[in-house]
Amino acid sequence: MSNLRFRKRKRDALLRMISCLAVALAAFSATGPAWSSNVSAAEPNAAVTEALFSGRIAQTVERISPSVVAIIGRQAPSDEGEREVDRFQLAHGTGLIVRTDGWIVTNAHVVKDLEGLTVVTSDGRQFPGRAVFADEESDLALVRINALRLPAASLASEVRVQPGDPVVAIGTPVSFSLRNSVTVGVVSGVDRSVNGKYRLLQTDAAINPGNSGGPLVDAEGRVIGINSLKFVDYGVDNVGFAIPADTVRVVLDHFEKYGRVRRAYLGFETEESWAAVIGLPTDDPLEVVLVDGSSKAAAAGVREGDKLLAVDGRPVHTLLELNELLKRYLPGDRVRLTMESDGRTVVREIELAEEPEAPPTRKTGTPEVPASADGSRNGAETRVDLWLRLGDGQAMANGRVVDVQPPRLVNGSAVAPLEPVAAAFGARLVAEKDGGVVLTDGKRSIRMYAGQKTVVVDGKSEEWPTAPEVAGGIWWAPVRAVAAAFGAAVKFYPQTGEIVVARLPEGNPFGGARLHEDADKKRIGDSYQNWSMKYPSSLMKVYQSSNADRVMFSDMKGDYELSLAVERIAEANSPDDLIDRLKDETYKTVIDSRYVSDAAYPYAFVLAKSGNVYEELRAYQNDGRLYVLQFETREELYNNPSKYKIFQDLLNSFRPVFAANDPLIKDISKFKDGFRKYVSATYAYSFELPAGWESGESETRFYHTDDERLELKVTVSSAAEGDTLDAWVERQRRRFEETVLPSYRRIGDAEPSTVAGVPARSVTYRVTEGDDWTESRVLYLFKGPYKYRFILSYGKSSDLRAADMMFRSLTSSLSIDTDALDRRFGRLPDPDEAFGTGQKSRYASRKYHYSLEVPAYWYKNADLSDGSAVSYAFDGGSFDVQIQEEGTLQDQVRQTEAVLKQMESFGLGKLVESTSITFQGSPAHRFVVETTEHGVIERTTMYLAEHGGRVYMIAYRLKEAYATPFNLARIDEALRSFRWTDEAGA
Repeated sequence: MSNLRFRKRKRDALLRMISCLAVALAAFSATGPAWSSNVSAAEPNAAVTEALFSGRIAQTVERISPSVVAIIGRQAPSDEGEREVDRFQLAHGTGLIVRTDGWIVTNAHVVKDLEGLTVVTSDGRQFPGRAVFADEESDLALVRINALRLPAASLASEVRVQPGDPVVAIGTPVSFSLRNSVTVGVVSGVDRSVNGKYRLLQTDAAINPGNSGGPLVDAEGRVIGINSLKFVDYGVDNVGFAIPADTVRVVLDHFEKYGRVRRAYLGFETEESWAAVIGLPTDDPLEVVLVDGSSKAAAAGVREGDKLLAVDGRPVHTLLELNELLKRYLPGDRVRLTMESDGRTVVREIELAEEPEAPPTRKTGTPEVPASADGSRNGAETRVDLWLRLGDGQAMANGRVVDVQPPRLVNGSAVAPLEPVAAAFGARLVAEKDGGVVLTDGKRSIRMYAGQKTVVVDGKSEEWPTAPEVAGGIWWAPVRAVAAAFGAAVKFYPQTGEIVVARLPEGNPFGGARLHEDADKKRIGDSYQNWSMKYPSSLMKVYQSSNADRVMFSDMKGDYELSLAVERIAEANSPDDLIDRLKDETYKTVIDSRYVSDAAYPYAFVLAKSGNVYEELRAYQNDGRLYVLQFETREELYNNPSKYKIFQDLLNSFRPVFAANDPLIKDISKFKDGFRKYVSATYAYSFELPAGWESGESETRFYHTDDERLELKVTVSSAAEGDTLDAWVERQRRRFEETVLPSYRRIGDAEPSTVAGVPARSVTYRVTEGDDWTESRVLYLFKGPYKYRFILSYGKSSDLRAADMMFRSLTSSLSIDTDALDRRFGRLPDPDEAFGTGQKSRYASRKYHYSLEVPAYWYKNADLSDGSAVSYAFDGGSFDVQIQEEGTLQDQVRQTEAVLKQMESFGLGKLVESTSITFQGSPAHRFVVETTEHGVIERTTMYLAEHGGRVYMIAYRLKEAYATPFNLARIDEALRSFRWTDEAGA
């Protein structure tokens, strides 16, 4: 029995679902998260109220307001070209006078692309101004006006605030006419990071559009920050941020001394841990992900994969902490970097370079730094837990309290007696004749000598930061080094002196590593589609198609979006063809294109731009596949040297190959040996399908090939008490015989087999229509109290070998575990069981005053909520009702007849009948149309009936192959059941 008829229905349903989703997403994007400054003020708390009533707030405002100015100008046209200049199309913000000779600090985003910049003081004076300096990294800028003896405000020499302290924000919110508006709130938080380089202060004082660049002042009148942005989302209030005064002072000092911000540069780029990216408290170190080969850091031995632990003894765990530390240095300063390299803690002294300022040229194919060797030891481990504390005579090892000699610090390393540490790992200490000792657990060994930093771990020499020693007959050694040798991790808390050692079978026990499975993955790829690239901790996969031929990624911080499309190709494309292909992929203006032939894997390159968005596209080809990478980011990020290097490092890391034996690659492939496993947790079944298949709507359990030439539908229903597999198959056979004319059908024998551990039957049904035929191979089986039916449908144009392979894969891989069904899983009716029973489904429309009854096994294909249309589908045909609100019966007949005759004149069909009749007591007209396509004859009978000022269309469509007495009788019953339900009709 054919199930290709489901194709259009399922596709239409999917389109309806996508349309609804698009509307929902559009609504979310209109109201969803955005960075701006639009939110209501908070209710004053006790501290604010006290400050208000004491008069301190008023005094603060009186003292600071004269230093606050409004800045206004015209927004420059975008790169898209000319636009109409509107005199009200203005942008404005706020500034703070910091020097009496006309220097004003504001936000860089306030003055960016601002033309005709004008400054208005608090007393209404206007001055033409110009943005002299701007630093987008800190979002600070200096505006200069020609004026003297201006009331300058002083920036706090040190920001000493804590959550709950009252603050005042002064600015120009919403409208330029609201200059020097005052809002009051409290400090909500300090040391905040909001996708920026430096820390921010958080406040609930209202920072509305136009407040940017104004001061945030404490109750004592000290300017503690420059307001910058506010988080806006539905239901989110009073979350604003200000740049702390210490950052402002540093930037202004650089502006004055150097005319720009001279940022110290380590010579390498680092990446935060996954925990830090999502905001979890973490002590995970920063990882070196890119080293500038010409830098002093490279010369000092810094390599990709090293961990940065501290700068001049100050620990760093996040990029925010690192940037705040580097803020104190200048290029040329020397710093001592505490790092972990190949499992060893080392100190490297380097001279800081200067972070590049000018945008790099758009070159690609940048030489890559080879990945450093990973020194980790793989394999499952037994669990180990050890707790020690400096100066404490007790420890806990694997849940047992033990007495120990108190651990101590030696040259900055925590050292402890070896015996309890060894016992925790199930190791023993063996004395050697030469005075050394060997610590071994049977799998690993550490050979050491007192006073020597060089030790031998598993036959290889290592340098420990602190040499083992013997005191009072007890061997002592650095805890971190011993733990690392045994595959464990160590956390040291200086504030309490605690040393926590742990080893878990599943991997790193600390930080966010336990919360996600990709903690140790450095690359991501697809073993089936044969590609891989670097896997930054902030990279997020947001979409993957069923066949993984389309993957989309997003940066967690919102810096970029990256997509990859893979397609099979019969032969390699020329470089020019690849470039043309990339140009076709973008709607943006192409500003550069080339073929990079000197890369490890040559690729075509296209750079396109639209507005402030850059799009970089690359096309690779290898082993019969074409790979198209599309990377999008904002202009300010693409032109930022540091960001640009990170972006290029990610793109240059792409490889059209997959190293299957590399344990550091996360494989996102959905295929194994060319097959993908599909699982229905709801209905407790799973099976494997070859590549080229994808799933449709999960609730209807529908699958199909990419070209939709082969389709698979799964039905699950309850088995009636006493029913048998053979009886079910026989009922299905009778239905096929009742609904398809003998000359058009062929049915095979029921073939017995065992599938999913139970008896099964497979039957092949074929319907021949004109030049084409449709075949369905159906697998029937009972599992527990349920009937499972798998219907594979295909046509004449299908690949029969592919159909055979798919059916074999289905029957050999099918697994059903009814014990895994939800315990509330109840009875599932089988609509097919209503076939031939005379059971009816009633449909009624109160609005349009009609009702009808149809066979219960007919499938409702569509039903408009107001009842103006309803459609049913059945084998070989459909039954529809539709209401026309406008026009008379004569109008509809005339229009329909004209359309049908025109169709007939084009040879698209034949008008068999056009007759005026009475339908259920109302004037009506009947049309019968016959069409033939590819030899398939189909007849449509349409009734147009006028009732209650409306025209009703009742129509049925039936293919000739399905025009059996049984089907015609059911259609006639449905037509006769039609009733008018208003008083006139009744």
